[in-house]
Amino acid sequence: MKKFDIFQISLASIGAINWGFVAFLRINLVELLCKYIPVPYLNMAIYALVALSGIYCLISLFLKCEMSN
Repeated sequence: MKKFDIFQISLASIGAINWGFVAFLRINLVELLCKYIPVPYLNMAIYALVALSGIYCLISLFLKCEMSN
């Protein structure tokens, strides 16, 4: 497995954990982090990276399943 794949899976997993916190505990870790780091549009950039990581993971999963058949 490539380092890039590990990074993408890790980022998608962190995003999934964040949404679990939002659903079960009503704590948004991204918003909490962005409250203390005053960088404009940081939360949008984090959400975009997580979304792109999820898309990348899905595409690579389907491609690996297709190759094994």
